[in-house]
Amino acid sequence: MVIAAASSPSVVSGVHVTRWSAPGTTLAFRRMYPLVPPPTGRLGLFEFVEPVVRSALADHLGVEEILLAPDVSLTGDLAADSLDLLDVVIDLEERLAIAVPERDIDRVRTVSDLVHVVVTHLWNRDHPRIESLPRRFVVAA
Repeated sequence: MVIAAASSPSVVSGVHVTRWSAPGTTLAFRRMYPLVPPPTGRLGLFEFVEPVVRSALADHLGVEEILLAPDVSLTGDLAADSLDLLDVVIDLEERLAIAVPERDIDRVRTVSDLVHVVVTHLWNRDHPRIESLPRRFVVAA
């Protein structure tokens, strides 16, 4: 099998992704592996996560991505119930390999809230707090 680098970013569910792939791989194969954000700061995560969240919302709620402004209410403007939101969050958890607690899902009211929740959990996944590290990794001053 020959492995080749993508010469330009490919589009997976509306998100530009550059990754190594074998020629002829299918979208189902690429979905088995979570999307990995580029090594950027926290503000760069917002630019990476927002299109992913918008495409997930568009797929599950059947609306155009252009209508998903940051201040759009999920329950009021898009008539999404808690099960719709849970389906969107489960899809985002699978795409990004994160775990979002139910208490955080309950606080989501707008598209911007959902983006902030996903960014927070993605950041915490890649940058664990010192208190959460095993004791053998903590260096005493």
